[in-house]
Amino acid sequence: MKAKFIKAFWVVLLVCLIPVFAEAETYVWDQFTDMWKQRAGELWNDSNPPNECYERYAWVPDANNHVSQLYSSSVCYPLDPVDPDDPPVWPPVYNEVFEQDSNYVRLLGAYDECHDQVCFYRYKNIIQTLTLNGVTTSLPNNNGEIYALYNLPVDQNGNPMSYTIDVEGEIWQEPEGGVAALGAKFRHTSRWSVPFYIYNPIWESGGWDTRRCIELDEDYSQKSRICDLDGICGPWGSWVTIYTHRKVAYAFDTGLWRVQNNSETGYVRWAWIW
Repeated sequence: MKAKFIKAFWVVLLVCLIPVFAEAETYVWDQFTDMWKQRAGELWNDSNPPNECYERYAWVPDANNHVSQLYSSSVCYPLDPVDPDDPPVWPPVYNEVFEQDSNYVRLLGAYDECHDQVCFYRYKNIIQTLTLNGVTTSLPNNNGEIYALYNLPVDQNGNPMSYTIDVEGEIWQEPEGGVAALGAKFRHTSRWSVPFYIYNPIWESGGWDTRRCIELDEDYSQKSRICDLDGICGPWGSWVTIYTHRKVAYAFDTGLWRVQNNSETGYVRWAWIW
């Protein structure tokens, strides 16, 4: 009887020691960005205590599978003083327009003020490549910049993979009732990470303050010229670097989580579904 007990004990012990391998985790981009969930929140600056709110953001989906990304630094009420001559405006005029197209998240362009009206600045004539696992391939060049892959890539064993998208293109100013004109040329490099954990020291919207994230590390440069509503443009300016290694992290089921630009770091303090 004792021998049978000992044998059974070792069988149970061996079973317990056998590692259990879960199926590989696969993700899509929207699980981190929350683009199609009407996610909104506030970024706070963590580099110069006391902390200060410096930007509010929101994703605004529509019925045409487009999502507008809004952000404004003038609406951090009640934390920032309100200037009666320059009151907060929400939603802001400037907003970037995205869409999902199969496995691509495309940035189609942005609305912004121009000549006392609102123009759509459309991304056109794009040349873009994807580098994945050391191999570079061309991406479809129609209809805007491919900003990210919707399905996060994995290798043959199901492990997440980082990737890079390099883009060169044109930005066309399209005024309502005016003449479209080539107003700028741009270069954009987007390096997307595999999921990893990031601690947020000022998170106050409940739940864990350390969350699994994907992070964009990006470079952007541009040269531009001024164009009027009749499509007549001035001379080209020089190439200007807008940012280098700007990092934007999105947390799983939370959306925007951290932004690092030069020496400044901002964390999301509050986030909500509206």
